[in-house]
Amino acid sequence: LTGISLNGVNGLTGQLSSNAGDATTVPSSGGTLVTPKIRLSDAAANAASVQAIQGYSFTTANFGSTLVGTRSYGAVGAHAAVAADRSVFTLLGAASDGTKYNPIGRIDYYTVNTQSGTNAGGEIRFLTTPVNTLVPTLSATIRNNGDLAVVGAISAAAMTLTAPLPLSSGGNGGTS
Repeated sequence: LTGISLNGVNGLTGQLSSNAGDATTVPSSGGTLVTPKIRLSDAAANAASVQAIQGYSFTTANFGSTLVGTRSYGAVGAHAAVAADRSVFTLLGAASDGTKYNPIGRIDYYTVNTQSGTNAGGEIRFLTTPVNTLVPTLSATIRNNGDLAVVGAISAAAMTLTAPLPLSSGGNGGTS
């Protein structure tokens, strides 16, 4: 579909497809190949493909655009709490090898406890795909208390730090 307009305003350029005639698959957060339900792409060859989420506010309040991934156990209209250690939202980057798309990196948002009205602990996991593999592996985690856990060795030669560098004392605030 091209030339879609919403409320009389042309809000979409390029292509919006439901994959009619397009059998391209992409890796899911679980690693299996799936056909996307909706694809936004630029119609021109050799052009940047950029999709923007743009919001407007008639006040000076700090409202920005938000991309939200949600998860609920149960069925539509019958929400149930999500258990601990469950993926809620994934941002995945994949590059084509000429035949299929392979995952190169991923950011996962996970629960750390069973969710409740007063307890919504979560963490963010960063995965990268090592050379000569096709499987993203855990590289770092920002834990629910703000701690950063890095997988593997960290060498001074691999890091460039610029002063001043605020360091957390392991909680939410404070410096050391």
